Amino acid sequence: MLSKNMKARFDTFVDAILAIIITIMVLELPNTMTDGTALPLHKLVVSILVYGVSFCFVGSIWYQLARTFDEVDEMSKRMMLWVLVLIFIVSLIPNLTTTMVSDANNVTVTVYGGVVFISTLLLQYVSYKTLHQRYPDTVDFMQTYLSIYGSFARTTLFLIVVSLIVGWFYPQIAMVFYFVIPVRTFLTIDGEQSEIGYLSHMPASGRESFFKLDLKQKRQLRQLMRRYAVNKDFSIPAEQMTSDQWQAFITETSHALGLPEQTITAWFTTVP
Repeated sequence: MLSKNMKARFDTFVDAILAIIITIMVLELPNTMTDGTALPLHKLVVSILVYGVSFCFVGSIWYQLARTFDEVDEMSKRMMLWVLVLIFIVSLIPNLTTTMVSDANNVTVTVYGGVVFISTLLLQYVSYKTLHQRYPDTVDFMQTYLSIYGSFARTTLFLIVVSLIVGWFYPQIAMVFYFVIPVRTFLTIDGEQSEIGYLSHMPASGRESFFKLDLKQKRQLRQLMRRYAVNKDFSIPAEQMTSDQWQAFITETSHALGLPEQTITAWFTTVP
């Protein structure tokens, strides 16, 4: 197991490599033609757009790794090796970006998509193992993880596979997908990563019923929690909700989800 100090140095090392990767992509953007004349405006715009796609992807990798590393103070050597493999795969992005700027054909875009797919798989594995290290006492951790991340992870991989297929026939359309996927991650990963923390402390009886919720029910629950100002960690500060408001929240949630009120109450760590 790497010490806290060694992990901090490794975090800095990973940050530096990802920063260098982005810097290389910028430096390799063409600004002149092969004959030395100025690059036409439309080619310059295309190169910037392609760079933007890669920037979003590398930025997403950095953000997810930073969020994951922040969960633990130590890291195993085995996990460090997996992260290095991930960084190695991501380091191919600058070369592929330059190639796509020159000619975004079906081969180059498909190879790019393959790198995105492999990187995403590795990142999901690293996130799973790191979070398991953070919450080792959660007996049903796999079920907890899949309940929170399962839909997000499957959808992400599905979008990448669709992009790979589309990219073989319509490379430009696939590039739009490769831009949307990391943006989607930025917008959703925070809530899901914080959710695993408080679910790990939820009573077993509460987790058991929570796991049975489908995606639509979870969305309804989050909407009701936002409307009634219930904290994301399933706690309800007494000063923010009266007993009557709490009962109204429980009653409406019970009706919306089709569950008994006592089942819903078991999810919450504090009540007014």
